[in-house]
Amino acid sequence: NNESDVEAPKLLSAQVQNQHQVKLTFNEKLSSTAILLNQIVLNPSVEVDKVFFSDSLLTSVEVVFAEELQSSVIYTLTAQDIQDCPGNTIGEDNKVTFVLPAAASAKDIIITEIFADPNPIVALPEAEFVEVHNRSEKVIDLKDWSIGDGSSQGLFPTHILMPGDYVIVGSISDANAFASYGTTLGLANFPSLNNTGESIVLFDSNYILIDSVNFNLDWYRSEEKEAGGWSLELIDTENSCGEQGNWTASENEGGGTPGRENSVKASKPDTTPPQLLSVTPENETSILLLFSEKLEKRIPSATSFTLTPSIAVREVVFSNTSLTELKLSFEGSLETRTLYELRVQQIYDCAGNEVDEEATRQTFALPEPPTIGDIFLNEILFNPRISGADFIEVYNHSSKFINLGELRLANRMNELLINEKALTDKSVLLHPNSYLIFTPDADNVEREYPQAAHDCFFETEIPPMNDDEGSMVLITVEGLVIDELFYSRDMHSALLKEEEGVSLERVSLEESALMKSNWRSGVKATHFATPGYKNANSQGNSLGQEEVRVEPEVFEPLVGQPNFANIQYKFDRGGLVANARILDAQGRLVKNLTNNEILGTEGFLTWDGDQEDGTRARMGYYTLWMEVFDTSGFVKTFRKRIVIASRF
Repeated sequence: NNESDVEAPKLLSAQVQNQHQVKLTFNEKLSSTAILLNQIVLNPSVEVDKVFFSDSLLTSVEVVFAEELQSSVIYTLTAQDIQDCPGNTIGEDNKVTFVLPAAASAKDIIITEIFADPNPIVALPEAEFVEVHNRSEKVIDLKDWSIGDGSSQGLFPTHILMPGDYVIVGSISDANAFASYGTTLGLANFPSLNNTGESIVLFDSNYILIDSVNFNLDWYRSEEKEAGGWSLELIDTENSCGEQGNWTASENEGGGTPGRENSVKASKPDTTPPQLLSVTPENETSILLLFSEKLEKRIPSATSFTLTPSIAVREVVFSNTSLTELKLSFEGSLETRTLYELRVQQIYDCAGNEVDEEATRQTFALPEPPTIGDIFLNEILFNPRISGADFIEVYNHSSKFINLGELRLANRMNELLINEKALTDKSVLLHPNSYLIFTPDADNVEREYPQAAHDCFFETEIPPMNDDEGSMVLITVEGLVIDELFYSRDMHSALLKEEEGVSLERVSLEESALMKSNWRSGVKATHFATPGYKNANSQGNSLGQEEVRVEPEVFEPLVGQPNFANIQYKFDRGGLVANARILDAQGRLVKNLTNNEILGTEGFLTWDGDQEDGTRARMGYYTLWMEVFDTSGFVKTFRKRIVIASRF
């Protein structure tokens, strides 16, 4: 057979074994005569130290070089004057190229395109992919690298990624779908991408983080494109630190640019300093710090953080793969009902910008669980003007810092709670003795009520509120009812000409929110609502030793602050029966406030300044006549002056 072989042997490939050694593979058995050193020539030149056969078939040759091969250099190896067994000398096809892959550093390989939602189809195949790009000057082997989303990790096969090259990465079943677009790798366990966003991480073979992207729908900057069929593209590959600001929806008419330069490519360097956005206690000895963008990989020292009141920082670590969150652990413990201030300094983002001086401080506190009597429903607007929006105000009457993430709002239908809404999925503190307004449109409410407290607004989805009647229940995540009310249009003042845009304000925190008489219409002086500050109708218990008191004694219906007379009573025992009437200066009946009502030990009645027929009483002096008695024959009568005033 050998005598009939007249074809010259061919050099098929060169495979790098290590920095000194390369394995050559030929298409047939070579002559057993030793291969000489000068028969192997390398360009760029490296001296050959040894050459020997590595298998018994004499088709593989190991070449050992006297010096280390340089990574990322493309070498051309020429085999000359080598013969096969019959004596045929190698021909002109005697050259192969090879390269020693380099070790990758962070951001050498980056994620440049994400296609998480293929439907509805624009033009791209109906399959998910992530595009990665070699932005470095290195030649890098992706063997045993992984890409994942926290739930699954796809493992890369051997693949040499040259400088400037792209590769489309997807599942094994979808790999062929993108073959016409460019180099494609199908991975087992490739993660199923969340349409609305998630964190995608890229690790090298030693599980060192090379790149990560934590995307969401806002990055599309287009409601149409975020609905599906369009990819997200990286804008500036040189801005390796850019997050949301460096990504946008593809502008290519096909929906994306897999395997090639992005359609949105532009220079967008990061010159924006990072900001400390929030500080959240994780427990009594550690807190989480959230920054506006990715930080440099080097962990800041403990001296970069100052806590007041002072507690020493024991350890600083990153708590997420996107490098936007730090965890601080303390030597001592945080105390409840204490407001802390954290100041940061010498913190740098990935691009080297130092933290913004105006965003280096945040206050925080260790939250406590809310219970009955801590938080009250304090004001509601259920029938806004056409240009307005509903709102619900709560008041923290306790000395606790309370996490809004522990609270829910709901409606009640019979015995069931429906339309339950979480106020937030983040850690937001309601401070002691403070107000907070929940509304789906904070800007709208602020425009309607110019005196509103700007810092007290919290924009969130709230349960629906009908314009005529309904309910609102404040509960904890465990289902404990903290406070609730039922409202209706007839709780408004009978003297109101227009109910739209008028809130119902709670009169007393001492009385139940379920008492209709504990709610009054907002007044004209405050544009008919007091969002974020003390209710115009708010009344405290200031009776002292008196059994019955009228506060205020002089009031203006509709426009006053408050716009009604509050008749407070407090007795040494409950069970007394009361009759109360408003009389004019001639002793004639103006308004019957209550008939044979059984009283508790304390409470209140109110008069809006209206008459029995619903019309407004005239300006002038009036008398409250109130009689209390019991079945034993005890009777006591009170007379108090009330004045209806008017502005001139």
